[in-house]
Amino acid sequence: MNNTYPVLSAKDALTIGQAVESHAGLTFDDQPYKNLIKSRPCRQAFDEALLREFTRDFQLQRTAIMGAGGNLSAKRNEQEEEFAQLAVRVARAFPVEALQDPDFWRYLSVFHFRDYIMAIEGDFEPQRFGGLGNRGMVRWTLIRGLVWGLHSAEGEDLSGVYKARLAREAAGKGSGVRDLYISIVVRMNWARFPGAGRAYIDALIAEPGLFDVGKQFRPSHQLNVRIRRVSNNIYFPSLDKHELETLMLQERVGIPSEPALSEVED
Repeated sequence: MNNTYPVLSAKDALTIGQAVESHAGLTFDDQPYKNLIKSRPCRQAFDEALLREFTRDFQLQRTAIMGAGGNLSAKRNEQEEEFAQLAVRVARAFPVEALQDPDFWRYLSVFHFRDYIMAIEGDFEPQRFGGLGNRGMVRWTLIRGLVWGLHSAEGEDLSGVYKARLAREAAGKGSGVRDLYISIVVRMNWARFPGAGRAYIDALIAEPGLFDVGKQFRPSHQLNVRIRRVSNNIYFPSLDKHELETLMLQERVGIPSEPALSEVED
C-alpha cells in the first residue's frame, strides 16, 4: 500500500479509447499505454492489491452471469447490478481523494473495466469514460454504476441494487429495470438524499407492484412525477427512514398497477 493513487487524464484516456475502438472485435493490448498512468498523493493508504482483488472477483461474477441462461438485455442488467454493488465497496474502501477525482475513474474505466463497459454499452465511445472532459459525469458508465449503488444501498444491505429486477421477474414481467434505475434512481435530484432512492424502490415493488409495460404504461414514472413534486415542498434530509417509506407509499396511492385495456390494445 502507498499514499498515492493512479490517474489517467482525459486526453490520454481519449487516446487509448480511440485505439480500443480501432481494434473492435480484436484483442487489445494496453501494456504500451501503461506509461500514461500518473500518481497523485492521498492521506489514506491506497491498497492496489485490494483493487486487483475487487477487479478479479467482479470478472468472475461477470463470467458466471454470461454463462447462465437469459437474454442479452437481462445479462447487461445483471452485470450493471454487479458493478453497482462493487462500486459501493470501492467507495467505502479507497481514499476520498481518489473517489472525488474524475481521472481516477478514467483510469478504472480504461485499465480495469474496459471489457465490462464495452459489454453493456456495445462500444467504448469517449462519453462512456470521460474522454471528452468532465461533462455529464453521471452518464459515464462507472460513475452511473456508483450512483446506482449509493442511491439504492441501505448501510451494508445492497439488495436495493437488484431487488426491483427480482420483484419484476417474480411477477412474470421480465427483467428490464435498467431504464428505471438509470432515469430515476440515478438521475433524479430527489434520489440523491440518503434513503430516498431505496424508499422509492421499496414503494414501487410493494404489492401490487408497479411494473412498466412498454413505453405507454409507465407507473414508475408516474410515481417519480409525484415524488418530484412533493420534494419541492418537503426537505427530504429531515425525514428518517420510516418517514421516507411512508411518504413514498402515500404518493403511490391511486397509481394503477395494470394498464387499461386501451393501453394494452395500442
